[in-house]
Amino acid sequence: MLRALAQQLFWDEATAEDLVQTTFLALARLPEPPRYPKAWSWETLRKLAAAFHRQKFRREKRERKVALLESGTWDPLEGLAHSEAMGQVWNALETLDSADRELLVAILWGNLTFMEAAKVLGGSASNLHRRYHQILDQLRLQIKEGHHVEQK
Repeated sequence: MLRALAQQLFWDEATAEDLVQTTFLALARLPEPPRYPKAWSWETLRKLAAAFHRQKFRREKRERKVALLESGTWDPLEGLAHSEAMGQVWNALETLDSADRELLVAILWGNLTFMEAAKVLGGSASNLHRRYHQILDQLRLQIKEGHHVEQK
């Protein structure tokens, strides 16, 4: 069950297997078994996957910055503008509830299709597709206006 979920979240089989192993290690470290081990394992794997994607994004960002610095093409003013824009994006993302953030992670970083996301997150592919575009519209509006807009 966990391997199937991990492989939906990651096309890289080695990464998926590592996350499954990490989930089992976390389960083994609990002082007492969870009441619903399957549900606990599923949720833990999803959290580990989200953390992995965040780490990967940060690492790739650092690597790009280092590559630009080493190539001599990095402009500090461009870096500042990019940092401010990313700050606006992160602030807007923080206003989303966890279900909306999870949907974005599944589609954008997990590379899941809407059909796959529906299997993992529940609901129908068409509802998730509609909600995904609503979330993106909401984020665009918040960033454009430069402040937080109440969620729909």
